[in-house]
Amino acid sequence: RVGGIFYNVQSSGGATGDIWAEVLIGDRGSGLEAWYDVEKALNDEPNDWEVIGGGTLIPPGTLQTGTAYPVELEYTNGHDIIFRVDGQSATFPNAGRQRSPVTQQKHIGTGVDTDGGFGSGYVSALFDDVFINDQAQAYDRFSSAFIDPTKWNEQESVREISNGKLRLNVRANGQLESATINPADQSTTYLEAKILVE
Repeated sequence: RVGGIFYNVQSSGGATGDIWAEVLIGDRGSGLEAWYDVEKALNDEPNDWEVIGGGTLIPPGTLQTGTAYPVELEYTNGHDIIFRVDGQSATFPNAGRQRSPVTQQKHIGTGVDTDGGFGSGYVSALFDDVFINDQAQAYDRFSSAFIDPTKWNEQESVREISNGKLRLNVRANGQLESATINPADQSTTYLEAKILVE
């Protein structure tokens, strides 16, 4: 996904009214597809959202795993939001912008939604050639060994199985970070593991 909070539809107050928009590539049960989503914050936390727009950009069966697709999210001077995936686009018109968003957030990311215990899922995605503010030069091409802390707020954090071992990677820059995993049986009084520090 590529997403962010772009403006607020309230003239004053907290984050209620912040407008979140994202463009996604994923499998919602019928194969890989691309879609967009627009939501409005219903409280100041914000942790309660109302869907106010969205739609399919590329239907299931067209996109393939193992193939790179350009994904774009643009907030225009007219306060419209444009979503693009692999040449297909949709526009969400200005929903009554009153001011800048209270919650400043833009991100690229991956996620799996199995809320309510419905099924399970796994996702692995690679991101490359990130551009911001419609600049000609890439913001980041991820050509260095580590995530650049001058460009990104979060650093490396991994929990995965690698060659029959649990791999936990973490990197921090000026803060405390950790990568942990918790056993389902929290009543245990003993933990033992073989650890190899690479």
